[in-house]
Amino acid sequence: RDVAGAGVEEFADDGPPPEDGDGPGAGGGEAGGGEWLPASAFRSDYEADLLRDGELLGELAALLRALGERPDPKLEAMRRIMAETPAQKVAVFTAFRDTAAYLDGRLAEDASLAGGREWLSVLGAGTPARERERKLARFCPKTAARDGYEPRGGEVDLLLSTDVLSEGQNLQQAQAVLSWDMPWNPQRVVQRNGRVIRMGSEHGTALLYTLMPEEGGLEEMLRLEARLRAKIEAANAAVGMESPVLSEEDAEQRIYADRLGFAERLGAGDASLLDEREGGGSAFEGERFRGIVRRAYEEGDAQRVLDLPWGIGAAFVRRPDRSPPLDGPAVFFACETAAGERYWRTVSLAGEIVHRDDLPMLRLIDPEGAEARPVPAGLDPERLFGAAAADICERHNALLDPARRYGDLPASQRWAVGVLRSPALAGSDRYAAADAALGVRRNLAVLRELASLRRDYERDEGGIGIAECADGIAGTIERFGLRAPEAPAPRRRIAPDDIGVLCWQVVLPSGFGEGG
Repeated sequence: RDVAGAGVEEFADDGPPPEDGDGPGAGGGEAGGGEWLPASAFRSDYEADLLRDGELLGELAALLRALGERPDPKLEAMRRIMAETPAQKVAVFTAFRDTAAYLDGRLAEDASLAGGREWLSVLGAGTPARERERKLARFCPKTAARDGYEPRGGEVDLLLSTDVLSEGQNLQQAQAVLSWDMPWNPQRVVQRNGRVIRMGSEHGTALLYTLMPEEGGLEEMLRLEARLRAKIEAANAAVGMESPVLSEEDAEQRIYADRLGFAERLGAGDASLLDEREGGGSAFEGERFRGIVRRAYEEGDAQRVLDLPWGIGAAFVRRPDRSPPLDGPAVFFACETAAGERYWRTVSLAGEIVHRDDLPMLRLIDPEGAEARPVPAGLDPERLFGAAAADICERHNALLDPARRYGDLPASQRWAVGVLRSPALAGSDRYAAADAALGVRRNLAVLRELASLRRDYERDEGGIGIAECADGIAGTIERFGLRAPEAPAPRRRIAPDDIGVLCWQVVLPSGFGEGG
């Protein structure tokens, strides 16, 4: 019988329960949450079950104690890596605070694990933000603080941290990353590696180490993780546009295949993991700028940005080592429609569109290390804004055409749609449904499966045929439970008068104005 309350130990006989207001379980209080019941109200085997549960917990505790006494092969792997790596500065990441605390204790007991390096630890949110900043400044003073900064206490060459530091930090003074574990989200490993693979690194090569189970153990571990994750997804069912409409068994198989594929690519040193250009750029592009904005909010500087008036104009000369290249002067416009839709454009002095994509423009207008200049005489921002506004209107209004609404898709999706529409295939409802489901941008897990199918299809020898490829694409759509998106509500057409300029900036190429 299902009962609430803690009455089993309180009543060894069939005596009456306490009066309301007496005892820890009275009135649905914290301990009981319901009425008191005598022992006779419980099934006769309930006490035996409780005693057996206690025995099982004791056995588990003994197993865990024995496990703790065994040598940890990861520690030996770390000791070997730290002794053999040519990198002086190394960042070590773990997924959990308890794991970081464990490793912190082992480093304190055995300095050889650090390979002779001085080290510091950031134990997740348990390390206050100001203390994290001080430790980062000691590990990478040039990039985490400022060029020429000399940290109090001296510089250290090994930083141990949870994933609290795996995003938005500039650690490119370090040359190596050691991932102690593979987190629930495999992409987190890529983000960890991105801390050292950044612009301004003084190293020609980054060294990336990931500790993974030995052969055989990986599959067992991933199956267990996939089973747990599938149960979590089932318990938290249906959140967002792409909630999988799958059985728990199908979800488990999908998660396992996805994780195993990532782990195999990681173990094989697949460099394409570092530059997944499915969504229009490297996995690391934009993080530097997000980090700048995040720090501005944390340090109270964001209001200065929010208070900027409309129509600001400034000019600077770019450093010659910056990318993307700039052949001549260009003007960046940050624009907004009356309905609040945001558009950016960069326009040359000839009125041609130089950039429409956000990340190239962010890199273009980054003034770090640049020389301020007056806006060049004769520059007509109104004329150039006209060119930007005309381009914005053309592309905005084109989206009202259903045939063009979903044109800006990742490469793997465009390829998959092309396969499904191939005249070499016999049409089918299954292919048509997959085609319709690929009409909007899908997440990274879907893109990775499509990219894998594309590699198999385009392989020089032993590649799969187009029918098998189309079946694989349709199968991917079905496994993820994807459906055709509902058509978004039509937006009204806009004209240049509907667009306002939030700010504009003139960017001059290196050497501009020299020699008269």
